[in-house]
Amino acid sequence: MSYSLNSVMINPSSKSNPKNAVILCHGYGGDGNDISILANYWKNFLPDTLFVCPDAPEICKVNPAGYQWFDLMDQTDEETLSKSLIAENKLNKFIDEVSNKNKISFYDYDITKKKINSVVKRAKVIIHLAATTDAEKSLGREKEYLKNNLNGTLEVIKFAKLFKIPLIFPSSTSVYGKMKINDLLKEDNFNKLFPQSPYAKIKLQEEKKIIKELQKSKYVIIRLGTIVGYSAGMRFHTAVNKFCYQASMNKEITVWKSAYNQVRPYATLNDFYRLITFFINQPKLISNQIYNLVTKNLSVRQIVDIIKKSKKIRVKFINSRIMNQLSYRVSSEKIKLKGFKITNTIEKDIIKTLKIFDTDNLKN
Repeated sequence: MSYSLNSVMINPSSKSNPKNAVILCHGYGGDGNDISILANYWKNFLPDTLFVCPDAPEICKVNPAGYQWFDLMDQTDEETLSKSLIAENKLNKFIDEVSNKNKISFYDYDITKKKINSVVKRAKVIIHLAATTDAEKSLGREKEYLKNNLNGTLEVIKFAKLFKIPLIFPSSTSVYGKMKINDLLKEDNFNKLFPQSPYAKIKLQEEKKIIKELQKSKYVIIRLGTIVGYSAGMRFHTAVNKFCYQASMNKEITVWKSAYNQVRPYATLNDFYRLITFFINQPKLISNQIYNLVTKNLSVRQIVDIIKKSKKIRVKFINSRIMNQLSYRVSSEKIKLKGFKITNTIEKDIIKTLKIFDTDNLKN
């Protein structure tokens, strides 16, 4: 049987028939081969698992070397929604094909609406990645973020507690909020947090609920810096991706004048993958702790300077009002003391992201 989407298939490392399967979907401009790096990390811990990494059905308009599930550029919200539903139908067809061929059941749940106990009870660990992201867009949409993020997490907590399953919860360093510029923020600042956006405030609520409800269970909370790197979910509103895209399209890099020297924590996607694997491989470290994950603290000026090393760019300063004036630095020393090594390859990841959007690709 052939599949309707071209795919990278990684068979169970046990060499037996698969008992379960994981379908990894890449993001905008990526492909199945890119996202398959996750399978290479995880296959030894899931020896009876088939990993399937499909290419999206359309050539990406921004990066013709990659694919898109639907177009994200120059469309109305209505057009984006319509095309996303078409992509959803194609993906569901593909899931059915994988399921039928390998006699495996897939579960597609909205955790805010449907009980997940029948699925969760068989899990060895829960990695809770279901959420609505984007701090800026959360302004004025707090009810939506409460429903999707907080209520969804409460459902996950309920069943992690009931079935005593370890929970890995990626949070955000945005929970620290407004801090003194010279502070190097650590996890023990728990009572001195000043999140600014609804997204960050709700993330903090989720953390508190996990800590309260899972006292007799196992969990780990990872406060992530802004993700950097060519990824399965590239967001174009973050500084690195936005600047790389603008530079590669030979556009001016637009920088808020008041934010040029702001410092923010960043984490490479590779470090995040590796940390998830680190905890899965050492379950004793899932011991009701909070860890920061920051590859490097960078200012907007430093990000622009890194891009300048690879490409001639023009910087345009604008005075538009921005969501916040936050500038803060975060420490990853606590997780390092547990034996996790930070790659410190953030400059290389920024250059790689820049090359993905290089205009030479668009000419092909």
